[in-house]
Amino acid sequence: MARVNIYTHDEYDGKTLSGWFDPQRATRYDSDTKWDGNNRVSVITNSQWIDEYLYRTAGGRWVLNHDATRYHSGPDDYRFVTDDQAHDWLLRSECNDDAVKLHFGEIEDERGPGRPEVGKPINVRLGDELLAKVDAEAGRRGKSRADTLRDLVAGALA
Repeated sequence: MARVNIYTHDEYDGKTLSGWFDPQRATRYDSDTKWDGNNRVSVITNSQWIDEYLYRTAGGRWVLNHDATRYHSGPDDYRFVTDDQAHDWLLRSECNDDAVKLHFGEIEDERGPGRPEVGKPINVRLGDELLAKVDAEAGRRGKSRADTLRDLVAGALA
């Protein structure tokens, strides 16, 4: 068994063993790469020298491996992460949608700016004088022009 120890670092207590896992019994998730104009770089670290991998241990815990060994023999660091952090990492990795679905459920549909559509848009010409009255009423109510118009029409039809 190739055991990997995981340490926490504290400025007062120093380095403390917080657990371990067997990478041969865990599932490893890699991040995608992109071309930055010169090199292939990780979409997570934005580096050609530093990689990150996410493991799901046999016991169901998440472990993040920050691997900088190719960068001037930098550290190969492992730490436990929360479900939320693992979910975020898998989404940012740009190649692990199946893992997100497996561990966290369906990926939400893309959302754009603004609020959801209320109904079909219509065009109505009100004229400057009537539009000014609508805007004044919206100001009194503390609502948008569109909300005020919807309220006024609904009230007139009730």
